[in-house]
Amino acid sequence: MARFLTFGKEMRKWCLLMFWVLMAAANGWPQASQRLEIEGAIGNLELDKATALTFKEPSDKLRYYYQTRILFIHYLINEDEQLLAAFWDQSKRALGVIQKLPDSDPERDLIAAELFFLRGAIKAMDKKNVAAALELKNSCTLIYRNSQRFPQNREQLKLLGIFNVAMSAIPKKLKWLGSVLCFPGNLNLGIRQLETAAKESKLLPQ
Repeated sequence: MARFLTFGKEMRKWCLLMFWVLMAAANGWPQASQRLEIEGAIGNLELDKATALTFKEPSDKLRYYYQTRILFIHYLINEDEQLLAAFWDQSKRALGVIQKLPDSDPERDLIAAELFFLRGAIKAMDKKNVAAALELKNSCTLIYRNSQRFPQNREQLKLLGIFNVAMSAIPKKLKWLGSVLCFPGNLNLGIRQLETAAKESKLLPQ
């Protein structure tokens, strides 16, 4: 994670890869045809089509989530300041909607964690290291809490895996920083979590 925060624009490629890892975030939720269409359009980078489809999504939490994710990809591809501003506005609105969900909703912390992760990735790319660390800490805290409360939710394995791998890569002299930002990393566990997520959420081709 510390190394992640030291990169600048070159991190866009890394974040695109992380986006593909996170792409199937909704696959563990009930799959209405509308959501499958949105996922398909995003996967094909048909972003205008995906955006149009989100307005037909009846669930507020998923509509705001998808729209934030789409703006994240738009910005990575185009590096346009207006898109960046739109992403910040949309992610803030999305978090507001998500945080109003009842604490008993098993998707609340999962969606919020992914939104904080995207926000942290953008700030890290812009070398806003302290701000990025705070966003990623929020993401890590939420996904860990969700894993304790809803251990059967397989979709959370994506972020858990990313954080386990990232934390395990921190040099020994900076391990204290990793403990402040997140839980202690475990490389082998993180790899297994990502492999399981890829297989069970159909996140990567078999």
